Amino acid sequence: MHFHSMVKLWKVVKIVTDRVTDKSKGFDFVTFASKDDAETAITEMNGKALNGQVILMDYVKPTQNLGGGMPIARGPPEPAA
Repeated sequence: MHFHSMVKLWKVVKIVTDRVTDKSKGFDFVTFASKDDAETAITEMNGKALNGQVILMDYVKPTQNLGGGMPIARGPPEPAA
């Protein structure tokens, strides 16, 4: 399965940006429509390259205030300018 076919599984994408530069911090939070969709995306895309960057996917570790893990997708951090 290719990256573009994964897009249809996304429900919400939150791109995390630096407050000063407004540039991506190199990771995003992705909410999938279902747990099965999240598992499919992680299985199919984790460790794959996209535009020369390796995609690393995992579940967010729950905190006391959250009711469970939320899948995330991230790439390596951007080098400092």
